[in-house]
Amino acid sequence: MKSAADLVVSVDCSTSASKAIVWDCNGNIISEGRASLPMLRPRPTWHEQPAESWWQATVEALCQAVAQVNPGRIASICITNQRETFVPVNEQGRPLRNAILWMDERAGNLLPKLARIYGAKRFHHITGKPLSGNLTVGKIAWLRINEPKVFADTHVFMDVQGYLVLRLTGNSRTSWGSADPMGLFDMSKNCWAEDVLSGLDVRVDQFPEAFPPGAKSVIYLLVFLWWLDWVMGNQPGLE
Repeated sequence: MKSAADLVVSVDCSTSASKAIVWDCNGNIISEGRASLPMLRPRPTWHEQPAESWWQATVEALCQAVAQVNPGRIASICITNQRETFVPVNEQGRPLRNAILWMDERAGNLLPKLARIYGAKRFHHITGKPLSGNLTVGKIAWLRINEPKVFADTHVFMDVQGYLVLRLTGNSRTSWGSADPMGLFDMSKNCWAEDVLSGLDVRVDQFPEAFPPGAKSVIYLLVFLWWLDWVMGNQPGLE
């Protein structure tokens, strides 16, 4: 006899689409959902997305996948995402501009300056990453110079997982696995790197609280199941 809660929902909010897959305890795929994401290119080498599209696509993908199973069987949900991508949000959690994607190259000319500020070897030692254009660190530096009002008004710099968790639960939280690729995380201490953040004139409390991958939260699951029940009941054509 199967457990009352024996399914896991995984969400992958990647660059081109958000996908949801329901798995059983043996690793078999039970159902799937998918919704495309837009890509904006305001200038050559710039790549952006409206953060709200992550949420809308994730809701659509989840509804497609979960419509095919009994929601009461869901034991947990996990999220993976396009990493290094981020969006600045205000105190109400609303995006202040489009998200800047991981492949965006607008901050390339700032890398020599950042290398002088941090020391290239020291930066690599702290974060585990060489300075490169895909990292979030350079793009926050770019915002500080080129969009000072957005920079000043930013309450939290949200990675994709952090934004989705915020929308699902109201809490500003992410995982070490999503925080680490940003070039702002201390690899040995598993926390936001204060020495790196201070070089950008930002604070630890301007980033989601970071937890180990797979950290359990019964409250999160209950909130998700309540939300899922509400959404499924309000989606045309879904029961």
